[in-house]
Amino acid sequence: HDVEHFISASAIGLYPFSDKLQLESSPSGNHFMSEVCQIWEDEAKKVSNKISLTVVRIGVVLSKTGGALEKMKPPFKMGFGSGLGSGNQWMSWIHQEDLSSLFKFCLEQKVTGEINAVAPRPEKNMDFSKSLAKAMNKPFWAPKVPEFVLKILLGEMSAIVLGSQKISAEKIQKKGFKFLYPSLSNALTNLLD
Repeated sequence: HDVEHFISASAIGLYPFSDKLQLESSPSGNHFMSEVCQIWEDEAKKVSNKISLTVVRIGVVLSKTGGALEKMKPPFKMGFGSGLGSGNQWMSWIHQEDLSSLFKFCLEQKVTGEINAVAPRPEKNMDFSKSLAKAMNKPFWAPKVPEFVLKILLGEMSAIVLGSQKISAEKIQKKGFKFLYPSLSNALTNLLD
């Protein structure tokens, strides 16, 4: 084959749930998602002695069609948008265009190793929810959805919305990558117009 560079898509689910800023060099967590990501990345690393390897750890992708934002919008459309759980958990997100550009950048600039694909400004869930309500011109008054309700509704998947993940984008920025949507307000304005 003539493959010179392999880019594997992983997830920030690799990291522990924590309010501490996580770098690419941070240890993995000890929950189900981190175990799956670790196994996935270990398999991808098997090609690295033959070709260049980049492992892109993707955060919550915000898109005009589908994805996390589409699942978040319905209660806000009805005027019932609110924070989830404590609302203090960090959300590390990225605009779909920045994610596409980041993959292209890694290929063109021959970036190798682990890279966090998240915007440079993570948001706490409550602030994210307030920004979403504002971008949709909807009120933000509803009480936070209690953690136990989310656990009943989502089961083990509730960890995705309740787990705090504050992830750094510094490494890819130091390599010269420029985000089109570094702030949540600009990203939401673009995605909701």
